[in-house]
Amino acid sequence: MSISATIDISILKNDRYHFSVQDLLHEMLRNDWNIKKNGKICYLPFNDKDFDWIEEDISETDFLEIASKKEEKNEIIGVIFYWKNKDIGMSMLLFQDYQITFQITINRRKLNTMLDITDVNWYFKNIIVCFDKFKIVEINFSQTW
Repeated sequence: MSISATIDISILKNDRYHFSVQDLLHEMLRNDWNIKKNGKICYLPFNDKDFDWIEEDISETDFLEIASKKEEKNEIIGVIFYWKNKDIGMSMLLFQDYQITFQITINRRKLNTMLDITDVNWYFKNIIVCFDKFKIVEINFSQTW
């Protein structure tokens, strides 16, 4: 049985509230999330239509440049994040309507192994801190079995 756990965040962007993908990615990296594992970054490439993730040995700077160009072209930006140097991770999808989805897929932290319930508080605590600069409109967590 497969578990699907996601956190969806909606960001407000207008003349008063600024949001950029670059700023969010920098905040994630500054707050103990890494995008490199074994020297590689897993992300959605240019012109991706089918969520065909690729894994490449590129620098964080190169990835941030790719993300900026994808933002300019109104493409979905996707990258895998890992917590510190641990094997806990998640994919992040940034949509052009300022919706952000975190798919909690890599060694998901659990409150209770027997019930297989995601430790959503741990994820909120370590993700929401990255959104201090931004205006969150809505946040949702869901888990399905």
